[in-house]
Amino acid sequence: MKKIKFLITLIIIMFPIITKAESLTLKLECPKLASPNQTINCNLSYESQEIIKGLQLKYYLDNEITYNNLSLNKNWTNYYQNKTGLIITNQNLTTTEKNIATISFKIDKNITINKEYNIILKDIEASDNNHNLVTIPDITSTIKIVSNDNTLSNLSLNNGKISPEFNNNITNYTATINKNTTTITATPTNVDSKVTGNIGTNKLEYGANYFKITVTSPLGTTKDYNITIIRPLPSNNNLASEQENNTKTNNEQKSNDASLKDISISNYNLNFKSTLYNYSLKVSNNINNLEVKATANNSNSKITITGQNNLKIGENIITITVTAEDGTTCQYIITVTKLEKELSSDKQVNNIIIENYDLKFQEDKYNYNLTIKNEDKLNIKIELNSKEASYKITGNENLKNNSIITITVTAEDTTSQTYTIKISKDSSSSINLDNIIFLSITIIIILLLLTILVKKKRTKRFNNN
Repeated sequence: MKKIKFLITLIIIMFPIITKAESLTLKLECPKLASPNQTINCNLSYESQEIIKGLQLKYYLDNEITYNNLSLNKNWTNYYQNKTGLIITNQNLTTTEKNIATISFKIDKNITINKEYNIILKDIEASDNNHNLVTIPDITSTIKIVSNDNTLSNLSLNNGKISPEFNNNITNYTATINKNTTTITATPTNVDSKVTGNIGTNKLEYGANYFKITVTSPLGTTKDYNITIIRPLPSNNNLASEQENNTKTNNEQKSNDASLKDISISNYNLNFKSTLYNYSLKVSNNINNLEVKATANNSNSKITITGQNNLKIGENIITITVTAEDGTTCQYIITVTKLEKELSSDKQVNNIIIENYDLKFQEDKYNYNLTIKNEDKLNIKIELNSKEASYKITGNENLKNNSIITITVTAEDTTSQTYTIKISKDSSSSINLDNIIFLSITIIIILLLLTILVKKKRTKRFNNN
Protein backbone atom coordinates (compact mmCIF):
# COMPACT_ATOMS: atom_id res chain seq x y z
CA MET A 1 0.00 0.00 0.00
CA LYS A 2 2.88 2.33 0.85
CA LYS A 3 4.46 1.57 -2.51
CA ILE A 4 1.26 2.49 -4.38
CA LYS A 5 0.97 5.75 -2.46
CA PHE A 6 4.58 6.54 -3.28
CA LEU A 7 3.98 5.95 -6.97
CA ILE A 8 0.84 8.08 -6.96
CA THR A 9 2.74 10.86 -5.19
CA LEU A 10 5.59 10.51 -7.68
CA ILE A 11 3.22 10.77 -10.62
CA ILE A 12 1.53 13.84 -9.13
CA ILE A 13 4.90 15.49 -8.61
CA MET A 14 6.06 14.55 -12.09
CA PHE A 15 2.86 15.34 -13.97
CA PRO A 16 0.91 18.11 -12.27
CA ILE A 17 -0.63 19.68 -15.39
CA ILE A 18 -2.43 17.64 -18.07
CA THR A 19 -2.04 18.79 -21.70
CA LYS A 20 -2.75 17.35 -25.12
CA ALA A 21 -0.30 15.15 -27.04
CA GLU A 22 -0.09 17.38 -30.09
CA SER A 23 3.65 18.10 -29.73
CA LEU A 24 4.73 14.61 -28.60
CA THR A 25 4.88 11.39 -30.58
CA LEU A 26 5.95 8.13 -28.96
CA LYS A 27 7.21 5.31 -31.19
CA LEU A 28 7.54 1.56 -30.62
CA GLU A 29 9.49 -0.06 -33.48
CA CYS A 30 9.38 -3.87 -33.44
CA PRO A 31 10.37 -6.41 -36.13
CA LYS A 32 7.61 -7.00 -38.66
CA LEU A 33 8.38 -10.73 -38.66
CA ALA A 34 9.32 -13.11 -35.86
CA SER A 35 9.54 -16.85 -35.36
CA PRO A 36 8.60 -19.26 -32.56
CA ASN A 37 10.93 -19.32 -29.54
CA GLN A 38 12.60 -16.09 -30.63
CA THR A 39 13.43 -13.07 -28.45
CA ILE A 40 12.70 -9.81 -30.25
CA ASN A 41 13.87 -6.29 -29.43
CA CYS A 42 11.60 -3.26 -29.79
CA ASN A 43 12.99 0.27 -29.78
CA LEU A 44 11.10 2.89 -27.77
CA SER A 45 11.70 6.52 -28.83
CA TYR A 46 9.91 9.87 -29.06
CA GLU A 47 9.63 12.96 -31.23
CA SER A 48 8.94 16.28 -29.54
CA GLN A 49 10.03 19.90 -29.48
CA GLU A 50 10.34 19.54 -25.75
CA ILE A 51 12.52 17.09 -23.82
CA ILE A 52 10.56 14.42 -21.97
CA LYS A 53 11.32 14.37 -18.27
CA GLY A 54 9.24 11.37 -17.23
CA LEU A 55 7.29 8.52 -18.79
CA GLN A 56 4.93 5.80 -17.60
CA LEU A 57 3.10 3.10 -19.56
CA LYS A 58 1.72 -0.44 -19.41
CA TYR A 59 2.24 -3.48 -21.68
CA TYR A 60 -0.74 -5.39 -23.09
CA LEU A 61 0.43 -8.58 -24.78
CA ASP A 62 -1.19 -11.56 -26.46
CA ASN A 63 -0.84 -14.76 -24.45
CA GLU A 64 1.92 -16.22 -26.67
CA ILE A 65 4.16 -13.17 -26.13
CA THR A 66 5.75 -12.30 -22.77
CA TYR A 67 7.83 -9.42 -21.46
CA ASN A 68 11.53 -10.31 -21.23
CA ASN A 69 13.78 -7.36 -20.42
CA LEU A 70 14.17 -3.56 -20.35
CA SER A 71 17.40 -1.84 -21.37
CA LEU A 72 17.32 1.93 -20.77
CA ASN A 73 19.30 4.57 -22.61
CA LYS A 74 22.10 5.92 -20.39
CA ASN A 75 20.17 9.17 -19.77
CA TRP A 76 17.15 7.40 -18.28
CA THR A 77 16.64 6.04 -14.76
CA ASN A 78 14.30 3.26 -13.77
CA TYR A 79 11.94 4.19 -10.91
CA TYR A 80 9.64 1.24 -11.30
CA GLN A 81 9.26 -1.55 -13.83
CA ASN A 82 7.97 -5.11 -14.05
CA LYS A 83 6.44 -7.40 -16.67
CA THR A 84 3.32 -5.20 -16.92
CA GLY A 85 4.80 -1.71 -17.31
CA LEU A 86 7.31 0.96 -16.32
CA ILE A 87 7.88 4.38 -14.77
CA ILE A 88 11.14 6.06 -15.82
CA THR A 89 12.69 9.57 -15.68
CA ASN A 90 15.19 11.45 -17.84
CA GLN A 91 18.27 12.62 -15.94
CA ASN A 92 19.75 14.68 -18.79
CA LEU A 93 17.34 17.47 -19.70
CA THR A 94 19.73 19.09 -22.20
CA THR A 95 20.24 16.08 -24.49
CA THR A 96 18.72 15.79 -27.95
CA GLU A 97 18.85 12.00 -27.77
CA LYS A 98 15.37 10.69 -28.61
CA ASN A 99 15.93 6.97 -27.96
CA ILE A 100 14.48 5.97 -24.62
CA ALA A 101 14.90 2.22 -24.23
CA THR A 102 15.01 -1.21 -25.82
CA ILE A 103 12.24 -3.54 -24.65
CA SER A 104 12.61 -7.24 -25.43
CA PHE A 105 9.80 -9.79 -25.64
CA LYS A 106 9.87 -13.57 -25.80
CA ILE A 107 7.84 -15.44 -28.44
CA ASP A 108 6.38 -18.75 -27.26
CA LYS A 109 7.75 -21.82 -29.01
CA ASN A 110 4.21 -23.11 -29.67
CA ILE A 111 2.89 -19.89 -31.18
CA THR A 112 0.84 -20.23 -34.37
CA ILE A 113 2.71 -19.82 -37.66
CA ASN A 114 1.44 -17.28 -40.24
CA LYS A 115 -0.68 -15.45 -37.68
CA GLU A 116 -0.38 -11.81 -36.56
CA TYR A 117 0.07 -10.82 -32.91
CA ASN A 118 0.07 -7.44 -31.19
CA ILE A 119 2.25 -5.69 -28.66
CA ILE A 120 0.29 -2.74 -27.25
CA LEU A 121 1.42 0.12 -25.01
CA LYS A 122 -1.48 1.63 -23.01
CA ASP A 123 -2.10 4.16 -20.26
CA ILE A 124 0.79 6.23 -21.57
CA GLU A 125 1.62 9.52 -19.82
CA ALA A 126 4.66 11.73 -20.18
CA SER A 127 5.85 15.03 -18.72
CA ASP A 128 8.11 17.70 -20.16
CA ASN A 129 10.69 19.87 -18.44
CA ASN A 130 7.98 22.27 -17.34
CA HIS A 131 6.06 19.47 -15.62
CA ASN A 132 3.31 19.54 -18.22
CA LEU A 133 1.56 16.18 -18.31
CA VAL A 134 0.87 14.72 -21.75
CA THR A 135 -1.48 11.81 -22.34
CA ILE A 136 -0.62 9.72 -25.39
CA PRO A 137 -2.93 7.38 -27.30
CA ASP A 138 -2.29 3.62 -27.28
CA ILE A 139 0.56 2.39 -29.49
CA THR A 140 0.25 -0.95 -31.28
CA SER A 141 3.02 -2.90 -33.02
CA THR A 142 1.84 -5.86 -35.11
CA ILE A 143 4.14 -8.84 -35.64
CA LYS A 144 3.57 -11.70 -38.04
CA ILE A 145 4.87 -15.09 -36.91
CA VAL A 146 6.68 -17.01 -39.64
CA SER A 147 8.95 -20.03 -39.77
CA ASN A 148 12.69 -19.66 -39.24
CA ASP A 149 13.40 -23.07 -40.79
CA ASN A 150 16.20 -22.67 -43.36
CA THR A 151 17.09 -26.37 -43.72
CA LEU A 152 16.72 -28.87 -46.53
CA SER A 153 14.77 -32.10 -46.27
CA ASN A 154 16.57 -33.60 -49.26
CA LEU A 155 19.72 -33.04 -51.31
CA SER A 156 20.59 -35.43 -54.13
CA LEU A 157 22.29 -35.89 -57.51
CA ASN A 158 20.74 -37.64 -60.49
CA ASN A 159 23.90 -39.59 -61.38
CA GLY A 160 25.93 -39.80 -58.20
CA LYS A 161 25.80 -40.24 -54.44
CA ILE A 162 26.79 -37.55 -51.97
CA SER A 163 28.99 -38.30 -48.99
CA PRO A 164 28.31 -38.31 -46.12
CA GLU A 165 24.70 -39.45 -46.26
CA PHE A 166 22.37 -36.44 -46.25
CA ASN A 167 21.49 -34.88 -42.92
CA ASN A 168 19.91 -31.43 -42.78
CA ASN A 169 22.40 -30.39 -40.09
CA ILE A 170 25.40 -31.30 -42.27
CA THR A 171 26.23 -28.59 -44.80
CA ASN A 172 29.32 -29.88 -46.66
CA TYR A 173 29.26 -32.86 -49.06
CA THR A 174 31.40 -34.47 -51.73
CA ALA A 175 30.71 -36.76 -54.68
CA THR A 176 32.60 -38.35 -57.58
CA ILE A 177 30.97 -38.41 -61.01
CA ASN A 178 32.49 -39.51 -64.34
CA LYS A 179 30.05 -37.48 -66.43
CA ASN A 180 30.16 -33.99 -67.90
CA THR A 181 26.90 -32.86 -66.23
CA THR A 182 24.89 -33.51 -63.09
CA THR A 183 21.48 -32.42 -61.83
CA ILE A 184 21.21 -31.19 -58.23
CA THR A 185 17.85 -31.52 -56.49
CA ALA A 186 17.23 -29.66 -53.23
CA THR A 187 13.95 -29.66 -51.29
CA PRO A 188 13.34 -27.19 -48.41
CA THR A 189 11.95 -28.54 -45.14
CA ASN A 190 9.51 -25.64 -44.97
CA VAL A 191 7.44 -25.17 -48.12
CA ASP A 192 7.59 -21.37 -47.70
CA SER A 193 11.40 -21.34 -47.68
CA LYS A 194 13.24 -20.41 -50.87
CA VAL A 195 16.06 -22.45 -52.42
CA THR A 196 18.55 -20.67 -54.67
CA GLY A 197 22.00 -21.37 -56.08
CA ASN A 198 23.27 -24.24 -58.21
CA ILE A 199 20.08 -26.30 -58.33
CA GLY A 200 19.16 -28.00 -61.60
CA THR A 201 21.58 -29.21 -64.28
CA ASN A 202 25.21 -28.14 -63.92
CA LYS A 203 28.24 -28.64 -66.16
CA LEU A 204 31.14 -30.60 -64.65
CA GLU A 205 34.74 -29.70 -65.47
CA TYR A 206 37.52 -32.18 -64.91
CA GLY A 207 38.81 -31.99 -61.36
CA ALA A 208 36.85 -30.30 -58.57
CA ASN A 209 33.52 -28.52 -59.06
CA TYR A 210 32.09 -26.43 -56.24
CA PHE A 211 28.34 -25.85 -55.93
CA LYS A 212 26.43 -23.85 -53.31
CA ILE A 213 22.72 -24.12 -52.48
CA THR A 214 21.23 -21.42 -50.24
CA VAL A 215 18.02 -21.89 -48.24
CA THR A 216 16.24 -18.72 -47.08
CA SER A 217 13.56 -19.06 -44.41
CA PRO A 218 10.39 -16.92 -44.41
CA LEU A 219 12.02 -14.96 -41.59
CA GLY A 220 14.96 -14.17 -43.89
CA THR A 221 17.69 -16.25 -42.24
CA THR A 222 19.88 -18.30 -44.59
CA LYS A 223 21.84 -21.55 -44.57
CA ASP A 224 24.31 -22.70 -47.25
CA TYR A 225 24.75 -26.32 -48.32
CA ASN A 226 27.94 -27.01 -50.31
CA ILE A 227 28.72 -29.90 -52.67
CA THR A 228 32.16 -30.48 -54.15
CA ILE A 229 31.90 -32.87 -57.10
CA ILE A 230 35.04 -34.53 -58.41
CA ARG A 231 35.23 -35.49 -62.07
CA PRO A 232 38.55 -37.36 -62.33
CA LEU A 233 40.82 -36.82 -65.28
CA PRO A 234 40.74 -39.93 -67.50
CA SER A 235 43.92 -41.74 -68.49
CA ASN A 236 45.98 -40.06 -71.20
CA ASN A 237 44.97 -42.70 -73.75
CA ASN A 238 41.26 -42.21 -73.14
CA LEU A 239 41.57 -38.46 -73.13
CA ALA A 240 43.55 -38.55 -76.36
CA SER A 241 40.85 -40.63 -78.06
CA GLU A 242 38.22 -38.11 -76.94
CA GLN A 243 40.13 -35.25 -78.53
CA GLU A 244 41.99 -36.94 -81.36
CA ASN A 245 40.95 -34.25 -83.83
CA ASN A 246 42.79 -31.52 -81.94
CA THR A 247 46.20 -31.52 -83.60
CA LYS A 248 48.90 -28.96 -84.04
CA THR A 249 49.35 -27.27 -87.38
CA ASN A 250 52.38 -29.46 -88.05
CA ASN A 251 50.19 -32.55 -87.44
CA GLU A 252 51.83 -33.23 -84.09
CA GLN A 253 49.12 -34.06 -81.52
CA LYS A 254 48.64 -31.48 -78.80
CA SER A 255 49.11 -32.48 -75.17
CA ASN A 256 45.93 -33.15 -73.21
CA ASP A 257 47.69 -33.15 -69.82
CA ALA A 258 45.70 -30.76 -67.62
CA SER A 259 47.07 -32.01 -64.29
CA LEU A 260 49.25 -30.27 -61.73
CA LYS A 261 52.62 -31.31 -60.39
CA ASP A 262 52.37 -29.20 -57.25
CA ILE A 263 50.39 -26.58 -55.33
CA SER A 264 52.08 -24.52 -52.65
CA ILE A 265 50.77 -21.85 -50.29
CA SER A 266 53.33 -19.70 -48.53
CA ASN A 267 53.59 -20.68 -44.82
CA TYR A 268 51.03 -23.51 -45.14
CA ASN A 269 51.30 -27.26 -45.71
CA LEU A 270 48.72 -28.51 -48.23
CA ASN A 271 49.84 -32.19 -48.59
CA PHE A 272 49.38 -32.04 -52.35
CA LYS A 273 48.67 -35.07 -54.56
CA SER A 274 48.20 -34.75 -58.31
CA THR A 275 45.04 -36.88 -58.31
CA LEU A 276 43.51 -35.07 -55.32
CA TYR A 277 41.51 -32.11 -56.61
CA ASN A 278 39.88 -30.77 -53.43
CA TYR A 279 41.68 -29.25 -50.41
CA SER A 280 40.71 -27.37 -47.26
CA LEU A 281 42.56 -24.84 -45.16
CA LYS A 282 41.82 -22.76 -42.05
CA VAL A 283 43.36 -19.32 -41.55
CA SER A 284 43.24 -16.63 -38.87
CA ASN A 285 41.00 -13.61 -39.14
CA ASN A 286 44.04 -11.40 -39.80
CA ILE A 287 44.84 -13.20 -43.07
CA ASN A 288 43.45 -11.30 -46.05
CA ASN A 289 45.49 -12.72 -48.93
CA LEU A 290 47.26 -16.00 -49.66
CA GLU A 291 50.29 -16.54 -51.89
CA VAL A 292 49.26 -19.54 -53.99
CA LYS A 293 51.57 -21.10 -56.57
CA ALA A 294 50.88 -24.03 -58.90
CA THR A 295 53.10 -26.01 -61.28
CA ALA A 296 51.66 -27.96 -64.21
CA ASN A 297 52.88 -31.41 -65.19
CA ASN A 298 53.16 -30.18 -68.77
CA SER A 299 55.13 -26.97 -69.20
CA ASN A 300 52.88 -25.89 -72.09
CA SER A 301 49.73 -25.93 -69.93
CA LYS A 302 48.32 -22.62 -68.72
CA ILE A 303 47.34 -21.98 -65.09
CA THR A 304 44.79 -19.49 -63.79
CA ILE A 305 44.33 -18.87 -60.03
CA THR A 306 41.34 -16.96 -58.62
CA GLY A 307 39.94 -16.25 -55.16
CA GLN A 308 43.21 -16.01 -53.21
CA ASN A 309 42.80 -12.32 -52.32
CA ASN A 310 40.40 -10.29 -50.15
CA LEU A 311 39.39 -13.26 -48.00
CA LYS A 312 36.20 -12.79 -45.99
CA ILE A 313 35.14 -14.34 -42.69
CA GLY A 314 33.75 -17.82 -43.40
CA GLU A 315 34.31 -19.96 -46.48
CA ASN A 316 36.35 -18.75 -49.45
CA ILE A 317 36.92 -20.74 -52.64
CA ILE A 318 40.28 -20.62 -54.41
CA THR A 319 40.07 -22.14 -57.90
CA ILE A 320 43.15 -23.25 -59.85
CA THR A 321 42.28 -23.95 -63.48
CA VAL A 322 44.75 -25.84 -65.67
CA THR A 323 44.28 -25.59 -69.44
CA ALA A 324 46.14 -28.14 -71.53
CA GLU A 325 47.45 -27.45 -75.05
CA ASP A 326 44.43 -29.09 -76.66
CA GLY A 327 41.99 -27.04 -74.54
CA THR A 328 41.23 -29.69 -71.92
CA THR A 329 40.66 -28.01 -68.54
CA CYS A 330 40.90 -29.31 -64.99
CA GLN A 331 40.06 -27.50 -61.75
CA TYR A 332 41.72 -27.81 -58.35
CA ILE A 333 39.79 -26.19 -55.48
CA ILE A 334 40.99 -25.01 -52.07
CA THR A 335 38.24 -24.20 -49.56
CA VAL A 336 39.73 -21.60 -47.20
CA THR A 337 37.84 -20.99 -43.95
CA LYS A 338 38.74 -17.63 -42.45
CA LEU A 339 37.90 -17.82 -38.76
CA GLU A 340 36.52 -15.01 -36.62
CA LYS A 341 39.35 -15.43 -34.13
CA GLU A 342 43.09 -15.24 -34.72
CA LEU A 343 44.68 -18.69 -34.76
CA SER A 344 47.90 -19.38 -32.94
CA SER A 345 51.01 -19.59 -35.11
CA ASP A 346 53.04 -21.04 -32.24
CA LYS A 347 54.88 -24.13 -33.50
CA GLN A 348 57.73 -23.89 -31.04
CA VAL A 349 59.16 -27.10 -29.57
CA ASN A 350 60.35 -26.81 -25.98
CA ASN A 351 62.20 -30.11 -25.98
CA ILE A 352 62.79 -33.34 -27.90
CA ILE A 353 63.38 -36.20 -25.47
CA ILE A 354 64.81 -39.53 -26.72
CA GLU A 355 64.94 -42.37 -24.23
CA ASN A 356 68.55 -43.37 -23.34
CA TYR A 357 70.03 -40.54 -25.42
CA ASP A 358 70.80 -36.83 -25.04
CA LEU A 359 69.98 -34.95 -28.24
CA LYS A 360 71.21 -31.64 -26.76
CA PHE A 361 68.09 -29.89 -28.05
CA GLN A 362 68.19 -26.14 -28.82
CA GLU A 363 65.10 -24.07 -29.66
CA ASP A 364 66.71 -22.42 -32.67
CA LYS A 365 68.32 -25.59 -34.06
CA TYR A 366 66.34 -27.76 -36.49
CA ASN A 367 68.82 -30.40 -37.74
CA TYR A 368 70.55 -32.94 -35.48
CA ASN A 369 72.92 -35.90 -35.67
CA LEU A 370 72.51 -38.80 -33.26
CA THR A 371 74.64 -41.89 -32.78
CA ILE A 372 72.64 -44.83 -31.46
CA LYS A 373 73.30 -48.46 -30.65
CA ASN A 374 71.52 -51.20 -32.56
CA GLU A 375 67.87 -50.13 -32.02
CA ASP A 376 65.37 -50.38 -34.88
CA LYS A 377 63.17 -47.67 -33.34
CA LEU A 378 63.57 -44.87 -30.80
CA ASN A 379 61.21 -43.79 -28.04
CA ILE A 380 60.73 -40.08 -28.84
CA LYS A 381 58.71 -37.56 -26.81
CA ILE A 382 57.97 -34.06 -28.08
CA GLU A 383 57.17 -31.20 -25.70
CA LEU A 384 55.27 -28.42 -27.51
CA ASN A 385 54.94 -24.82 -26.37
CA SER A 386 51.29 -24.54 -27.52
CA LYS A 387 48.52 -27.01 -26.71
CA GLU A 388 46.86 -26.10 -30.04
CA ALA A 389 49.88 -27.34 -32.00
CA SER A 390 50.43 -30.94 -33.11
CA TYR A 391 53.32 -33.03 -34.43
CA LYS A 392 54.02 -36.01 -36.66
CA ILE A 393 57.09 -38.27 -36.58
CA THR A 394 58.17 -40.13 -39.73
CA GLY A 395 61.16 -42.34 -40.49
CA ASN A 396 61.39 -43.84 -36.99
CA GLU A 397 61.14 -47.43 -38.22
CA ASN A 398 63.81 -49.98 -39.21
CA LEU A 399 66.58 -47.52 -38.40
CA LYS A 400 69.83 -47.97 -40.28
CA ASN A 401 73.01 -46.00 -40.67
CA ASN A 402 72.16 -42.58 -42.25
CA SER A 403 68.40 -42.97 -41.61
CA ILE A 404 66.55 -39.64 -41.28
CA ILE A 405 63.86 -39.13 -38.64
CA THR A 406 61.57 -36.18 -39.48
CA ILE A 407 59.46 -34.34 -36.91
CA THR A 408 56.87 -31.96 -38.42
CA VAL A 409 55.21 -29.54 -35.99
CA THR A 410 51.96 -27.91 -37.18
CA ALA A 411 50.57 -24.81 -35.46
CA GLU A 412 46.85 -24.11 -35.04
CA ASP A 413 46.96 -21.87 -38.12
CA THR A 414 48.44 -24.85 -40.08
CA THR A 415 51.86 -23.26 -40.52
CA SER A 416 54.58 -25.82 -39.87
CA GLN A 417 58.20 -26.32 -38.84
CA THR A 418 60.35 -29.40 -39.54
CA TYR A 419 63.08 -30.95 -37.39
CA THR A 420 65.39 -33.71 -38.68
CA ILE A 421 67.55 -36.24 -36.86
CA LYS A 422 70.23 -38.06 -38.89
CA ILE A 423 71.01 -41.46 -37.42
CA SER A 424 74.46 -43.06 -37.15
CA LYS A 425 74.85 -46.52 -35.70
CA ASP A 426 77.72 -47.27 -33.30
CA SER A 427 79.84 -49.92 -35.04
CA SER A 428 81.43 -50.97 -31.73
CA SER A 429 78.06 -51.96 -30.36
CA SER A 430 76.97 -54.00 -33.34
CA ILE A 431 78.38 -57.26 -34.61
CA ASN A 432 78.52 -57.87 -38.33
CA LEU A 433 76.30 -60.77 -39.40
CA ASP A 434 79.06 -62.28 -41.54
CA ASN A 435 81.39 -62.22 -38.53
CA ILE A 436 78.75 -63.93 -36.41
CA ILE A 437 78.32 -66.68 -39.01
CA PHE A 438 82.08 -67.11 -39.43
CA LEU A 439 82.64 -67.24 -35.67
CA SER A 440 79.81 -69.74 -35.22
CA ILE A 441 81.20 -72.05 -37.94
CA THR A 442 84.70 -71.79 -36.48
CA ILE A 443 83.50 -72.73 -33.01
CA ILE A 444 81.55 -75.69 -34.40
CA ILE A 445 84.59 -76.93 -36.33
CA ILE A 446 86.82 -76.60 -33.26
CA LEU A 447 84.31 -78.50 -31.15
CA LEU A 448 84.12 -81.26 -33.80
CA LEU A 449 87.91 -81.49 -33.95
CA LEU A 450 88.18 -81.65 -30.20
CA THR A 451 85.51 -84.35 -30.11
CA ILE A 452 87.39 -86.39 -32.73
CA LEU A 453 90.71 -86.03 -30.89
CA VAL A 454 89.21 -87.04 -27.58
CA LYS A 455 87.56 -90.03 -29.20
CA LYS A 456 90.84 -91.11 -30.84
CA LYS A 457 92.72 -90.87 -27.56
CA ARG A 458 90.11 -92.97 -25.82
CA THR A 459 90.26 -95.59 -28.58
CA LYS A 460 94.07 -95.75 -28.47
CA ARG A 461 94.07 -96.08 -24.68
CA PHE A 462 91.51 -98.83 -24.85
CA ASN A 463 93.56 -100.74 -27.42
CA ASN A 464 96.72 -100.42 -25.34
CA ASN A 465 94.97 -101.88 -22.35
